[in-house]
Amino acid sequence: MGMAAAVATLAGLLAGCWDQYPLAQRASALVLYVSSAPKNQMSWTFYFPNPTVTTGSLANISGSQQFFKLTTTASSLLQAEDDIETKMARRMYMGQLETIIFSSRVSTDQMAAVIEGYNRVGNWPKDAYVLAEKPNPQPLPILPEQPVPDVYFASYFRCKSCNPADLSQPAWRVWDDLETPGVSPVLPYGTNPLNPNRLMVYRQFGRAYAMSRRQTLGWSQLMNRTSRLTISLKSPQGDYAAHNVKVRTKERIQMIHGRLQVAVRVRVVGNLAEWPESVDVTPATEALPSYDPRACPAGTPVTPVG
Repeated sequence: MGMAAAVATLAGLLAGCWDQYPLAQRASALVLYVSSAPKNQMSWTFYFPNPTVTTGSLANISGSQQFFKLTTTASSLLQAEDDIETKMARRMYMGQLETIIFSSRVSTDQMAAVIEGYNRVGNWPKDAYVLAEKPNPQPLPILPEQPVPDVYFASYFRCKSCNPADLSQPAWRVWDDLETPGVSPVLPYGTNPLNPNRLMVYRQFGRAYAMSRRQTLGWSQLMNRTSRLTISLKSPQGDYAAHNVKVRTKERIQMIHGRLQVAVRVRVVGNLAEWPESVDVTPATEALPSYDPRACPAGTPVTPVG
């Protein structure tokens, strides 16, 4: 009899029915926001789609009603999950998590502990996008024109052709960087919450810091993450412009006489869209003039050419 009971229990576990709960007893978290708290604690805010948003009520709701959120203070992600489940008297489902947002005040060690703890849970999605933001009471942008719950950052990073550089960092890649000696993980970051177009560097030794926009573009080019840059160049003959520019790089790293040397070959290809009237452009390759950073207006996205 004991053997039969053991077999029945094992069969139930293998069938996957042990973690199934009615919809009324479960809430699916779509976004997690993590910030620092006193006494070596962390503040955890989970965003859930509003269950009152139904087909019949779409015309009567505002953008702020797309989600509801619950916050707790805890020392670990699993403890935070338990606290939130107690608060809302529901089991929390993390299998649909789309975005993890870190406050820029979170240290490298704190960020690493969260990502490593998240990665250890096998059924949590490893392709959730991870990013950093300035401390913000409303870290998740809510667009009024999107009545159906939609995670802004997930849509932002999924559109690979919407931005000149692909800065998306899924959780598995951040974890991989954390586990690779000599590699400092980077997360998308922006002072404008709607446009995370810079990078936050989490050094393995030292404080995290934010790259400038120009440094971020350089990183994206070296990492083959550019898709449609626009280049503006000035020369004595006039102005040049190229669009849909793609950058591809190859690196060669070698140790020579005890010194590490890195050689980078950069190939830039794009469409010439503007050139001086005095220049006769033919189907043959037209060489752009050498890049002079002093001749370009501040803030102009520029790639060195020539």
